[in-house]
Amino acid sequence: MAKDPLAFQRELLGLINARFPGATRGNVEQNDQASAELAMALGALLAFAFRLNGEVIGRTVLNTITTKIIENATAIDDEAGGAIRLHLEKTKN
Repeated sequence: MAKDPLAFQRELLGLINARFPGATRGNVEQNDQASAELAMALGALLAFAFRLNGEVIGRTVLNTITTKIIENATAIDDEAGGAIRLHLEKTKN
């Protein structure tokens, strides 16, 4: 785990706010753009996990990503966390 996860999170949010200042303030287009950029980075991490460490670790990384997204979204807004859970369940089918 990172030495200071909160510092890392602040750095990421700072970068998002610098490049997409409206992303966390309700601007739908900037939120979408920032999300796409983050998803590309997470996809790369996930691909490396699968490629370099195998399917078991790849699945573990994928589970960590989705679990932490839900946990953090829920901490900010309980309804958002519930909506994310619901939509993830729908994508399983």
